[in-house]
Amino acid sequence: MIYKTGREFLDAPFQAITFLGMSGVGKTHTSATLQDWGWEHASCDYWIGMRHLKDPLVEFQKYHAPGQKLSVDDLSILSDFIGKLGLERKGGYKLDFFLERQKLYYDAEEQSLLDALSELKKRSEIKDTQDLQDKRRYVLDTTGSFCEIQNEKLIDALGQKSLFVYIQAGEEERQEILKRAEEYPKPLFYNPALLLQWLDEYRDEFGVEPGDNDPDHLARWVFPKLFFSRIPKYESMAHRYGVIIPSSDFQSIETEGQFLDLIAKAIDGAGH
Repeated sequence: MIYKTGREFLDAPFQAITFLGMSGVGKTHTSATLQDWGWEHASCDYWIGMRHLKDPLVEFQKYHAPGQKLSVDDLSILSDFIGKLGLERKGGYKLDFFLERQKLYYDAEEQSLLDALSELKKRSEIKDTQDLQDKRRYVLDTTGSFCEIQNEKLIDALGQKSLFVYIQAGEEERQEILKRAEEYPKPLFYNPALLLQWLDEYRDEFGVEPGDNDPDHLARWVFPKLFFSRIPKYESMAHRYGVIIPSSDFQSIETEGQFLDLIAKAIDGAGH
């Protein structure tokens, strides 16, 4: 939602924010804090796992992780379901199967955003302030791959109904994210066209066909490429539909009033 001034945002009868940024920058933590302050918190991770991939995840759990449970507080099985590309004897997936899982995840994420858009439309159309009293503030906690959604109509609709807030990692935090990915490579969603390009580069550099690689080696090698490819996408979304705020600015926030002031100042500074 494009606010011309911070005051316009503060005075709005219904305030909706969509957080975007890489995994680990504080989207979920800040969303949970807002929930404690009375905001309605919608989690794309939760909807993907518990709504749109629940049946295949339950089936996957039966055969691959019988002791693991799918729950609101533990969606780690979703990561295992997505998996990594590479040798099956090392826990990886062959290329065709890996791409199928990637597509399943993408479709589920897109559907979770359609769910959010539906809820935002309902709340923004409420006219009676009494009816709106308990539904006046809404925060959408997106995934790190939100910027990879190719449905421009959907992104625009979300941008018209909520303020995009890109939580921007500082240099120290960026290095920490890269270090963590090196130490603990995990399954991720990749832009399909870029993935195929990177796999060609990986083949040229290491002489290994996709699917015959060590899953963790590829995950470590490709993560920096994924990381830096997403930064301009986040920035572009924020420039069109919201604001960019350094993650460090959220660390000193202790009250809802301070949070709202931070957002308002960012809007004034963006000069929409």
